Amino acid sequence: MSSLKNKKGYFFIIDALIGSTIAVITLMLLLNANQHTQPVQSKYTLAEEFSTFITNNRIEDLNDPYIYNLTSNGYITNTKNTIMEQITLFYYEGNLSFAANLTKDIADSVLAAKNGFSYSIGNTTIYSRGEERLNNSKLVVTSKKMTYMNANSTAMYGPQITEIRIWT
Repeated sequence: MSSLKNKKGYFFIIDALIGSTIAVITLMLLLNANQHTQPVQSKYTLAEEFSTFITNNRIEDLNDPYIYNLTSNGYITNTKNTIMEQITLFYYEGNLSFAANLTKDIADSVLAAKNGFSYSIGNTTIYSRGEERLNNSKLVVTSKKMTYMNANSTAMYGPQITEIRIWT
């Protein structure tokens, strides 16, 4: 009879352990439910959103001291150009420092500093930041767009592939 009482004790202990485990797991799930991380889908669209931004917004629409300086000094002559067109025009004219600085100015104001970034036209990297983190990054997102423009009244530049890469 004493062996039957000992067995009842084992069942009670096992039942208590299972119940405690379920309670602890439920509590951990509830406490961790409030931690919000950026959804992976929004990270995938970041490069596409940036390329859409520079493709759709004109120089005249921006209130930026660097762009104002370039415009007032005559380096930007057509404020109806989109940001991408102006970067491409600087590249076409051989003003790589203006292209790089304009790209840096826009990227730094729109993208978080924690993100690495590069902007290339054809095989030429116009601007890049955070390259040292690229090999250790968890996610690299690329957006490619065709860019072309009227270089003057008789010549057209392009098409060239513009590549925007963002990594975290």
